[in-house]
Amino acid sequence: ATDDGPAYFCCQGCVKKYKADAAKYATGLAEQRKALADRPKVQVTCPVSGKPVDGKTFIEQGDEKIFFFCPDCVAKYKKDPEKYAAALANSYTHQTTCPVMGKTIDPTSFTKLADGRTIYYCCPGCEGRLFDTPAKYAKNLVDQGFQYNWAKIKKADDKKSDDHGSGHDHDAHEGHDHNGN
Repeated sequence: ATDDGPAYFCCQGCVKKYKADAAKYATGLAEQRKALADRPKVQVTCPVSGKPVDGKTFIEQGDEKIFFFCPDCVAKYKKDPEKYAAALANSYTHQTTCPVMGKTIDPTSFTKLADGRTIYYCCPGCEGRLFDTPAKYAKNLVDQGFQYNWAKIKKADDKKSDDHGSGHDHDAHEGHDHNGN
């Protein structure tokens, strides 16, 4: 993440090179952002708190809806939008569909990986399916521009990715089952 938005790299070695001399890679980063500008994206984190957006709390700014974690975050943002500009630019993902079900992602359903990346799902049940049989679903991520070396993938910790304090029952998730229906 940079002050102007995310930057995508092929490996940790390239991240280190970028951090050592960001100016040297400014043209490449500008080209990357231009290439991504027309790709679909989903806002997944609140620009104020950094937590997953709730999907209900937002403001309209121009043609865009800006989502937040809670109403308190809206108030803070409105007081000083410039303070949160970099966080807003970094609050999106271009992974817009669940690799398992092909449905729109839910920003509160994700796996944090040890390398800092995040994989999003339409519901928490999809995480287990992806990690049980990654070869079956990996192409769905590749089609969205995300490649992983599944032999080296490690979750950030043992904490479940759907433990976000929402108090809702994930077993009662409506809208589809995991048989593709």
